[in-house]
Amino acid sequence: MLLTALMSHAFAADLSPWVGEWGLDPAASDDPYEKLQQAIGVPLLSGGAARGLAPDGGADDREEQQRRLVSITTRLLALSGRIGLAPTEAADLSITYGGEPSLDVTLGRKWHKVKREDNVIRLRASAQDNLVVERRVKSAVLTETFLAPVEPGVLYAVVRVDGSGVDGLEFRRVYRALHE
Repeated sequence: MLLTALMSHAFAADLSPWVGEWGLDPAASDDPYEKLQQAIGVPLLSGGAARGLAPDGGADDREEQQRRLVSITTRLLALSGRIGLAPTEAADLSITYGGEPSLDVTLGRKWHKVKREDNVIRLRASAQDNLVVERRVKSAVLTETFLAPVEPGVLYAVVRVDGSGVDGLEFRRVYRALHE
């Protein structure tokens, strides 16, 4: 019990730069929806004309996969407008997204499964120089790398989206401390 409390205390010290309630500053952040649309692109041909040119007659479901990726990513990003990060005794890190129930994560490579509405979210986190939180829903992976704060009350995150048809899309989000 004492060892667990000491380990929890050690992780709290390691996580201290990120602990707190953070709200998105949209004016200082990149527009993720614009980045997503640019990454996916708009076909130059209408659906019928493009199907006629495809060797398989248009049976490719790439557009449907991209639509799903945008939908899932949009939902995950909407929840990320407000983030709470705190150490806990039960796990290394408690993460709260947009007022949802908290998610407890043990730092490391292990994925944690969380059932939400009609999806299963897989979540994992690691911390060394930066705090990295990965959320996976179906084939979409949203990786948030929270950089160690360099100025009080400001948290920078590099967000990476990977999934069907969109790999390596990155943009910046800026968070402000909600309570100081």
